[in-house]
Amino acid sequence: MKPHKLMPFSTKKNYRSKLFLFLFILFNHILSNNYFFGSSHNFVEAWTIFNNPAVVYEEETYFASRPMDFDRMDIPRNILVGSYIGGNSHLRPALEICKILIERGYNVALVAPGNFTPSLEYPKIKQFSTGPKLDTRDLPNVYEEIFFEEYTFKKFKKQRKISNSEYLDRFKIYTEAATEFKPDLFFCDFLMNEACYDVAWKLKKPIVGISNGLTSRSYSPYRSDPSWGCHANMENEPFIERFRCAIIIPIMIIYESRSWVNELNEIRSKVGVSPVSSSIERVKDSLFFADTFFGFEVPHHLPPLVQEIGPVMQDEYQPITPQFSQFLSTHKRTMFVTLGTQVYTTRENNEILLQSFIEAIDKNIIDGVIWSFSSSPNNEIPSDITLSNGTTFETSYILENKYPHIYITEFSPQFALLNQTNVKLFFSHGDSRSSHESIYTAKPMLLLPIAFDQMGNTEKLVNVGVALSVSKFNLSVDDILIKIEKLQIDENIQINVRRMQVLARINSKRKYRAADLIEFLLLTSQLNNDEENNDNVDNSMVVVNSDDEKVENNNIIINSNNNDNNNNFKIFNGENQIKLKNEQENYSNYANAYLRELITPDSRMGFVKGKYLDVFGVLIFGILFIIFFTVWLIWMIASIFVNIFCNLMEILVGGGIKVKEE
Repeated sequence: MKPHKLMPFSTKKNYRSKLFLFLFILFNHILSNNYFFGSSHNFVEAWTIFNNPAVVYEEETYFASRPMDFDRMDIPRNILVGSYIGGNSHLRPALEICKILIERGYNVALVAPGNFTPSLEYPKIKQFSTGPKLDTRDLPNVYEEIFFEEYTFKKFKKQRKISNSEYLDRFKIYTEAATEFKPDLFFCDFLMNEACYDVAWKLKKPIVGISNGLTSRSYSPYRSDPSWGCHANMENEPFIERFRCAIIIPIMIIYESRSWVNELNEIRSKVGVSPVSSSIERVKDSLFFADTFFGFEVPHHLPPLVQEIGPVMQDEYQPITPQFSQFLSTHKRTMFVTLGTQVYTTRENNEILLQSFIEAIDKNIIDGVIWSFSSSPNNEIPSDITLSNGTTFETSYILENKYPHIYITEFSPQFALLNQTNVKLFFSHGDSRSSHESIYTAKPMLLLPIAFDQMGNTEKLVNVGVALSVSKFNLSVDDILIKIEKLQIDENIQINVRRMQVLARINSKRKYRAADLIEFLLLTSQLNNDEENNDNVDNSMVVVNSDDEKVENNNIIINSNNNDNNNNFKIFNGENQIKLKNEQENYSNYANAYLRELITPDSRMGFVKGKYLDVFGVLIFGILFIIFFTVWLIWMIASIFVNIFCNLMEILVGGGIKVKEE
């Protein structure tokens, strides 16, 4: 048996190294799995040479959250919304903003025609009705001319005369609503709604205006309107057109509007409201919301008081009914058609439209049509139509929904239908609400503008590449068929529709900013109102009763109620009329007090200083002086050199003559 050999020293050292390495890896594993430390500590992982995260022990750190809200305890709570027109387009933007404010604890009331506060959508809003809902079909002598002929600014004067005749009744309703509801802020739709602004002015209450577009408060010379005989975007127009639309047309509009402005000022004087020179004078120092967005609108600069907050969309919509669902399930390429609830076209145009839809289905350009009429279609479509191939159709067969590929309805959940995958395009008149919903759901549009802002909206949508248009004066079946097909197959239109959809959905969140700004306005107006001012405001309520109005010695006496509900009389005579201008200036200063953070300094500096005409005038004068002085100096130096040269030439010439003579 061989004797056991002792292990050399180097081999023992090798075993020790391996044992140390094993213990180190084991210890590292224990640390990384947190076997010995409780959950009340934090461990920071670091990368090691063993490709395992090593954990470094440190104390847990707590971070304080940033406060996002503010104290609403002292903010006034009552908001009165008002609209002259009413309806979806003019009320939903304001009411959707107010819905947010209601969730924050505010109280909202509405002054508008009809009944626009159904319990499911706006259950907590009380309405003071100004009368029945507007129906343009009840005034054919006014609106048929507007809808069937070319719409211009002069056509608008007919609407203004109607609104002027109703001013005193609206003023009375707003005043009664203010007496009962005691609003702290008026939220007024802009269109023909002077009574809302005037009552707020009379009560010295803050005003927020809202419109479905950017009004003349945001003037830019490269923006105009087709109703003025111009284009929405004047960028590519020749000099003559730009000069006409930027200078001549505005002067003509101001001149044309003087008649109804003066007429309204005379009516205003009966209730102690100061006259104005234009429809925007009363709101020039007030916060104003525009339910629109750049991309749809022509981009331009806005003052801080004018905020674009659109498109204001509902968060929840009515779903489609089973009838619509069944129709769409069998029609994969449907076109949705509607001209709104107040706008309509001629029987001849309706006949052409129906013929176009039938032929588009026959040629497999589309496979279905949903056509929404706001009234009975039997009165607006002929009894029979003849197709291009000579086939005659009885329209009753279609209007009674016996034709399987066209569904006629008097009611349609517009947004819910546009949001359906099988609805591929939208035939519309191009109002703001329809335009926004079509963009939001990425549906290309075929537009038939009739009146009002629809021509301008149509131009804007065509310019951004999401729509095509047809004219109410020369509708053509072939033209409609070509454009229906192009809207579905043109790749550029599909790209533009997708791009605008993203922009609309991003901007649709800004209604929360609008609600925030209204809260700010309520707060700052409260902070700037002292108790004495509030007492004076409460006693200035004026109620107009046409039956009780009297005229004695050229003094207009109007029934009025004070805070104690005692009957007094407020007399507006010639001396009081002189004071109205001072009241207007006082209210302007009152408005400036709580909106000074948003009013640009130029409005307080005057025209010359505000436009820096004095500074630029001095600059131009200095530049002209330098140019004149430089030219004069060059002239003097040149004159000296010329004189020297001439004298030298005379000397040389004179010397040469003498030499020759010698």
